Amino acid sequence: MPRAIGARLLEALPSAIGELHTRENLCRCQVRFCSMFDWDDLRIFLAVARARRVAPAARALGIDPTTIGRRLTRLASELNAPLFETVGGERRLTERGGALFSHAETIESAALA
Repeated sequence: MPRAIGARLLEALPSAIGELHTRENLCRCQVRFCSMFDWDDLRIFLAVARARRVAPAARALGIDPTTIGRRLTRLASELNAPLFETVGGERRLTERGGALFSHAETIESAALA
């Protein structure tokens, strides 16, 4: 799958998400969003953001914690923005991480609907 991830994506998504008024528009946005991201990376990102720790997210996903760390590092690098900060052993979302989390949850909800 081609990877066309860039820092500009996080700037473009709020307007794309803001235009969503119907399920059809949400699905169109989902296709654009997912074609720019590797869904597995977003799934890992969401799991760690929700668990606030890598180990529980790794267990829930059935993925080695080292792989999770590597995938999160790659995603942050591709976005040119840190997505988490570590405080007391917990992973807390940065401002950019929070923006990505919000949009990724919207896409996840549409996919599960």
